Amino acid sequence: MKKRKGFACLIAVCMMLAFIPGLVFASGQTTTSGKIVISDRQFEIAPDITEREYVTNNQDLTAQQSGHVMEVRLGDNAQIIAGYNDYNIESIKSGSNWGMRKTTEQAQDAETRRNINVVGAVNGDFFDMSNGRPRGVLVMNSTVIQKSAYPCFYIDSNNVPHIAESSADLPDNVKEAVGGAAVIVSEGQAVNAGDKTKNPRTCIGIKEDNTVVIYMVDGRQAPLSIGMDYEELAQTMIDLGCVYALNLDGGGSSTFATQRAGDVVPSGNESAGLTMRCSPSDGYERKVSSSLFVVSNAQSDGKFSKAIISPNNEIYTPGSEINFTAQGTDKSGAVAELPDGLTWKVNNTELGTIDNSGTFKAAEGKTGAVTVSLMDGTKEVGSTSVELQWPDKLGFTNSSVSLDFGETSDLSFAPTYQGREVHYKDGDFDWSIADDKEISYKYNALVEDYQKNGVSKHKFYMPLNGTL
Repeated sequence: MKKRKGFACLIAVCMMLAFIPGLVFASGQTTTSGKIVISDRQFEIAPDITEREYVTNNQDLTAQQSGHVMEVRLGDNAQIIAGYNDYNIESIKSGSNWGMRKTTEQAQDAETRRNINVVGAVNGDFFDMSNGRPRGVLVMNSTVIQKSAYPCFYIDSNNVPHIAESSADLPDNVKEAVGGAAVIVSEGQAVNAGDKTKNPRTCIGIKEDNTVVIYMVDGRQAPLSIGMDYEELAQTMIDLGCVYALNLDGGGSSTFATQRAGDVVPSGNESAGLTMRCSPSDGYERKVSSSLFVVSNAQSDGKFSKAIISPNNEIYTPGSEINFTAQGTDKSGAVAELPDGLTWKVNNTELGTIDNSGTFKAAEGKTGAVTVSLMDGTKEVGSTSVELQWPDKLGFTNSSVSLDFGETSDLSFAPTYQGREVHYKDGDFDWSIADDKEISYKYNALVEDYQKNGVSKHKFYMPLNGTL
């Protein structure tokens, strides 16, 4: 976005999109509940563990719901465990170690005490705010911490996941378990419509083939994400393939963090190498009670296996220059050095070309999907896709912007295509001050008179006007 020199007052702005005659825009994929899938970006975490950024919106694009998904195939490569506080199981079982800690801190303690590799984490059960004691059942590493009649998610000694309406009579072979509020999907059907308010939510579900789906949706942060009620949450879990699903604690407690393949873990990291992918509604990660951790059992050998390419599934305007980068990983997803002699390749040279540094130059005026691959001779060792599109909607994230003398701003300009952000370049848009409009001020009044470096100054507040 071009930056203009700031004025004492923010001028009314009008704009037009250049070089896009006769556009025809296709609609996005639609879910069974009639929502548009804005984005479904996929990321590798480790063998049998994947992550998705799953963003939906209504047909009017006025009610976005930004979701985060982990899919886990339990087995030799992956497991799910319950966590609590500092993971000192004997102390917790004694009842002397109730407390609240951040999910990522709990993950670090579980990783250290059990010598495991935690690659994903979400918050768990509802809890007593006075002492952090979970409301429902809690079983950690085959040790029963407490029992309860509330619904629960548990994993048996054969590494098979289950969702139970009540945890009062669990079998003896339970390895891990956390409680939840309500079963919202049973035998593939939505049940227990329950809470009608839209909030951040955390949920866990099971597919027909026993793949576990962990889902968290941001909320209370329009236009980023408005959250979901029980009915929407249940339908989303069904859309994601679940036949059973359990609602966990939500609101400000909702947390979603992962360590993706190729992530470089900084020294001294105290969060098990996890990165927060969600946007907590409190503005920070809240301390919670129990948690659920996704664990990778895949062993790192440090030998290059494949490359993770960025950017991934983004949208750019035609004629853009895109710098692709590669991060080497071994078979476990851990960082590995890229071999020498790798070359870049683009699948459709009509849409652009790529050089040996990974710089892609998109063709002017051409739209479409582009796949970029990293090659080791004739073998593809990594690939990614981006789209070249003109925006179908121009707008601002803020209805007005206040600027002081000498300040600059991008005016919060946010062009989108089918609800997704479009990365654009200088020259894509023409900006001008409307000659036929006099400068006006909100409420026809100064926002603020003040002194700066001994000089009297005035700050004005002005509306933004944008047209396509």
